[in-house]
Amino acid sequence: MLTLHARNVRALRHLVWPLRDVSVLTGGNGAGKTTALLALKTLRTAFDRGLPEAVSLSLGGSYNLRSHAAAEDEPIELGLDAGELSWRVRLIPRAATVDHLTDERLTRGRETIFLRDSLGNFFYRGQRQDLAAPAAERLGLRLVVEAHPDDQDVTRMATLVRHIQVFYDPDIRGLREGGSRATEDRHLHTHGRNVFTMLRKWRDRREDVPRFTFVDEGLKVAFPGVYDGLDFDAGQTITARVFRPGDEVPNPISHEANGLLSMLLLLAQVAATPPGGLVAVDEPESSLHPYAIRRFVRLARAWAQQHDLTILLATHSPVLLDEFNGEPDRIFVLERGHEALPVRLDELRDREWLASYTLGELYTGGEFASADTGGCPAGHPCSSTWE
Repeated sequence: MLTLHARNVRALRHLVWPLRDVSVLTGGNGAGKTTALLALKTLRTAFDRGLPEAVSLSLGGSYNLRSHAAAEDEPIELGLDAGELSWRVRLIPRAATVDHLTDERLTRGRETIFLRDSLGNFFYRGQRQDLAAPAAERLGLRLVVEAHPDDQDVTRMATLVRHIQVFYDPDIRGLREGGSRATEDRHLHTHGRNVFTMLRKWRDRREDVPRFTFVDEGLKVAFPGVYDGLDFDAGQTITARVFRPGDEVPNPISHEANGLLSMLLLLAQVAATPPGGLVAVDEPESSLHPYAIRRFVRLARAWAQQHDLTILLATHSPVLLDEFNGEPDRIFVLERGHEALPVRLDELRDREWLASYTLGELYTGGEFASADTGGCPAGHPCSSTWE
């Protein structure tokens, strides 16, 4: 199991979030849900492109990067834990982004596997390493795993990072109007712009047919009487066409409802994640009918179990929360007034008390993740509404 750490990153003063199974992150507006997902995205992108570009692409640069509650001398830090392995990367604002020379370390218990500081000094298992540009501009984790691929500790952390997928702000309008460019992409883009290209490849490549089938059958379940199949128009741009039950001629995807496109993207995001990987989705409920939201959660759970995935859903949806009734240990709350966030719901409120209500009604009643900055005392069920 992975644990995400963040210190002094925007609204996240101190985040320690265990990333497990299929679980939910919720909180009031501005609590830091999207920032938590973007912290994961930053670490993943930094592995490929370096830290400055990752911060620019994922966090919009250094503007407002430091938490307003943090003093200037307090570090801004991101990291991951996996068992005894602990990886930390410091973000040092410089100009519009961050410096590539930064403090970065990977440890196993008390043992330091590699260490780099902001002066450029680099040590791997106690031995000093001399780095020449442009290698010095890359993350230490990337450098070490390429130089020492037999190091099991480094390889394990690098593999976990490579298998992180984060999706947010889906480009529904772009897909509707322009389709997907025909490319040799092997990964689904963050905003889903190449989803038709990926789906067509999955359909035509034997080893990926189960992925296409998951999306296709999922749409049939979520949109009964509306959806009966998918086909593609190929060329420089790939667009999709939708068959309705009983129709012999498909409709252009541009004529379909936003909800169907949103569900198509959600299912593709889950299917695109490699076995053993992690996928995080921001506000999956967008544009979806409650019935489709429930179908998505159940389909995602089944796929996650089959393929050993961790699925993280950041949400404001009472309907989605209701899919976790009886499982408050899967709900993580960015609740104001707590030093370390998020707080697991069964630690925030009494489990027996929670079982008396649906999670959706408690959420809409402000009993957790409330936008009200007053809030309730930690561990004490508010009784003003639910007596």
